Parts: sequence; structure tokens; C-alpha cells
Amino acid sequence: MKQSKIQQSDLQSFLKVPFSYYFIYDLQKSTFDFVEDKISNVLGYVAEEINIDLFLARIHKSDLQDLMKHEISINRFLKNISIDHYFDFIFRYDFRIETKSGTEKRILQEIKFHTIDEDGIIHKVYVKHTDISGLQFVKSNLAIIGINGQDSIYNVDAENSEFTDFTLTKREIEIVKLLAKNYSSVQISEKLFISIHTVNTHRKNILSKSKCNNFLELILLLKQKGWTHFQ
Repeated sequence: MKQSKIQQSDLQSFLKVPFSYYFIYDLQKSTFDFVEDKISNVLGYVAEEINIDLFLARIHKSDLQDLMKHEISINRFLKNISIDHYFDFIFRYDFRIETKSGTEKRILQEIKFHTIDEDGIIHKVYVKHTDISGLQFVKSNLAIIGINGQDSIYNVDAENSEFTDFTLTKREIEIVKLLAKNYSSVQISEKLFISIHTVNTHRKNILSKSKCNNFLELILLLKQKGWTHFQ
């Protein structure tokens, strides 16, 4: 398992910005490993309240569509570079989100990879959110910021990313619903009275059908498509 080799001073520069907070997110488990307390200064929530369903429910609907397209664009970009260079880029875009008090803020999201396995599967990411509500500007597209000598790419148009249409079976829907509730494969196996091997086979088939790289990406896609099975 490879971890980011970013220098501590550079990491502090990336994460520590006024009117911002950061968290470490596990893409494979759909859980937050760490949420900085400063989130309360930006969104009004304490760190312990944060989960992925809360975030997705508060993001502006049209921005959620763009967010999904940005994630697809990022994955397309990664397929064209060496795994060794995954740590050499920061991915940046913005969206509107509702705070705990009900007001709307515009957040600049910056993503840097934390942990990647030998197959290039991204396990954990650093994510920094900065409140840019006071800035007057036209909504920006995805920017891919190169570091360590890599070139940057700006204004990646989300409209160039297309969604894949697919259908899930009843069993696959059951599994996705449990994954959205942070169930592990073992817990799903016990809940549905099927083997862990069967659960993992379903998980692979679901990602293959949807052409998603992980289940956070899948949940974003399903929400964008108006999926209502998470209740």
C-alpha cells in the first residue's frame, strides 16, 4: 500500500487555510477517518455529526450532478497517467452546500490522495473545503493542479463526461442499500444469509455494471439519477 510522500510542510500548507477545514475519507468503506473541528466554523456541524449521507443531502442538486461528472473526469485522467504520479496532483472544483442553519455557502473542494494500493485503487483521500462564498466569480469547472513538476490542467468541462445507464437486480439493490449504511461485506453476509464470497461477487458486478471505481462514486451516481432506495 502506497501512502502520500508529501512533505509535512507542504501538507500543512495544503490543509491549513483560513475559513477552511479538512477531512480524511476512506473511499472503499465510505467512512470519515478524521474530520477537523474547524468544520463547525464553516458548516455549523460538529465533526461527530458528519457522514456521507449528510453531505450528499446538503449539496445543491444541480451541483451534485456536476460533482459526479467531475469524479468521472478525474478517473478518466488517472487512466492516462502512471500510478507513481497519482500523488502529484490536486483536484479542485466548487459547489454549493446548505449549512446546519439553512444558509447556502459555496465551497471550494480540493482532493489529494492519501493511500493507494499496488493496483492503483485509491483507498483514502485528503479533502479540504474552503468557504469562498464571499468571492464574486462565475462557477468554475474542474482544475487538475500539478505539483512536483507536473503540468496543470484548468477548466476541464464537466459536460464532456457522460453517465452510463445500467440496471441493478433486487439483490444488488439490497447490497447497495446496506453499503450506503456502512455495512461491511461480513455484516451484509450475515444480514442477507449469503456467503462473503457471494457478497464480494455482487460488489464487483455492481461496480462493473455502473463503471464506477468505488461505492462513493456509485452512490453519487445513483443519487444524481434520482435513486430513492437509500431510505
